[in-house]
Amino acid sequence: MHLRRLALATSALLATAASLVAQTAAPAGTLTIEDAIQRALKRNFTLEADRLDPQIAKDQIEIAQSANLPSFSFSTSRGVARTAQTGTTLGTKVKTGDTRLSVSEVFLTGTTASVSTKLDKTETSYLSAVNPAYNADLTVSLRQPLLAGAGLEVNRAPIQRTKIGLERAHLAYQASVLNVIQNTENAYYALAFAREQLDVRNFTLALAQRLLDEAKTRRQTGVATDLDVLQADVGVANARRGVLLAQQSVKDSEESLLALIGQFELDAPSAA
Repeated sequence: MHLRRLALATSALLATAASLVAQTAAPAGTLTIEDAIQRALKRNFTLEADRLDPQIAKDQIEIAQSANLPSFSFSTSRGVARTAQTGTTLGTKVKTGDTRLSVSEVFLTGTTASVSTKLDKTETSYLSAVNPAYNADLTVSLRQPLLAGAGLEVNRAPIQRTKIGLERAHLAYQASVLNVIQNTENAYYALAFAREQLDVRNFTLALAQRLLDEAKTRRQTGVATDLDVLQADVGVANARRGVLLAQQSVKDSEESLLALIGQFELDAPSAA
């Protein structure tokens, strides 16, 4: 029951992630956080590989449980023996047949129960009181280990281990989904922040350029000195450097996001 609840929780997590794209549609050319997460979940190859782990773990449970299923075996053989008499062309021929059938099962207590039967047939070419002759037997055996392999706990251990493995596979897959979502959100908002920073840097550059123009005008009227103009010019240079660094940060953030979601028109007015 716990494994079933865990599987349902995993399905609910995927359904929640998939439903993000069904939110209110954004303007054309705008990448919303829901779109980014949906794209990242679809194209993440590691996540696709991890999706198979719960099913593999579930198959391991069936394999472990199969050790306690009954096993059947059937075999049959035929043989012919010829014996020649010395000095004559006469001889004897003996045909034999052997058929075996057995059923065995190992219980969770370690007990092994088996039932087997055998049918032998002998047919000769010479006169005999009973020809062909049949011989059959039935064997029933019951074996119970007293030390190694005895008890419910030790025999249930392989099945319990596979159930724990299934639980771990579900949890690992949930963790992978959450990691993809978290990484996508971090990359998305990092890009949004970088673009806001670029806008601030551009505004700072425009302001520094305005101050430089005003300093040059005041110098022409004798109100400002060359030093004031030089300081304003340094401010413009620093502002331009800040713009270049902000542009590089935007490009780096775009590449980080594209690595998660794939190709998208990130040159749109805003990614936020």
